[in-house]
Amino acid sequence: MATIKKIAAELNYELDKRVAYGNHKGYQVTLIQNFSAMNAQDNFKILCVPFSKIDTTKRDTLVRFIAEFKKELRVVKYDINADLITIRLNEGFKGIKAETITSILDLLLEGFAKAGMSPLENCIYCGEEHPDTSTYIDRVKFHAHETCRQDTIKKVEERKATKYEGNGNALMGIIGAILGAIVGAIPWTVGVWFGWFVSPLALITGFASYAGFKILGGEYRPYVKYLVPIVSLITIILSNLVIVMMVAYMNDVSFTFVLQLEDVGDFLVEAMMFSLGFGALGLFYVFRKIKQDGDVAEIK
Repeated sequence: MATIKKIAAELNYELDKRVAYGNHKGYQVTLIQNFSAMNAQDNFKILCVPFSKIDTTKRDTLVRFIAEFKKELRVVKYDINADLITIRLNEGFKGIKAETITSILDLLLEGFAKAGMSPLENCIYCGEEHPDTSTYIDRVKFHAHETCRQDTIKKVEERKATKYEGNGNALMGIIGAILGAIVGAIPWTVGVWFGWFVSPLALITGFASYAGFKILGGEYRPYVKYLVPIVSLITIILSNLVIVMMVAYMNDVSFTFVLQLEDVGDFLVEAMMFSLGFGALGLFYVFRKIKQDGDVAEIK
């Protein structure tokens, strides 16, 4: 399987970490390597090609072309807007090599020609001619005027500065995160009490915590991506201790006495390990959701 670095070298593309930038027959090309150390299914390549703005007729023609040559274009899924097509590529078992990327682009440009499309040569921001620089919007490369690029960056920074100025109640959001985590921990806590192996249910703790945060009026702030995981993991730990407390109460003995019992100690370690493991796995996806909710388009 060819790496993004190897593909960039063979096609003479510019490489910036996991993104390659090139030009194919007048069209700018961005090839992105999506990567996840946690989930192999999130490792895939995305092909992005800008073009001059199109109307509904041209878009429909391109959609029909892609449907006809979906296999040859290696399309898993795609998105077309007014001036950009984004394709998640099917790499199969053998992966995608540089020559495959070239073949895909050649075929895709046939579809562009059939639809009467042309390269995007004007400024992506103002639409005027004679762009004098390049800009990167969410890692995709476009032509631009430097003045337009700077104006847009300024507006994005202003948007970031005001993004967190809302009517949300920070305190209620924190309370919601705590209550949500508690509610999310109840199903697996009850299951463990009855002796069932339900540690996978700890997956939902983070989701419930974030849901509680939003239900009680919390709005996105940078600290939320730390608040929810911390609250969720602490809740999972405390839930395990609550089970021990319940055993102590039911048997009319002290908490420390139960905790010192060998069987209880082994059980607690095992329950803690599994619940924290599944809870952390769930938080991986929650973290991504929180990040998406707080994202502002990255422009450079």
